[in-house]
Amino acid sequence: MRSRFRRSSFWPCSGGARERLREQVAKLKELRKEDQDELSRLRADINALVRVVNQSTLEHRQLYGVDSN
Repeated sequence: MRSRFRRSSFWPCSGGARERLREQVAKLKELRKEDQDELSRLRADINALVRVVNQSTLEHRQLYGVDSN
């Protein structure tokens, strides 16, 4: 599908500025990808921590006879 904008009208700047913008966009895309990867790891860590806390709570209740009511 053809764009209705000509490239020169879409990028109203010089060739050097256009290239810097492209580099900045590429860098931001890479940073966004890295952030998404980190968020995935953190979400997995949260699930693991919840399991550990639940297990510790259960063991505490069993050891000390704490009633959950």
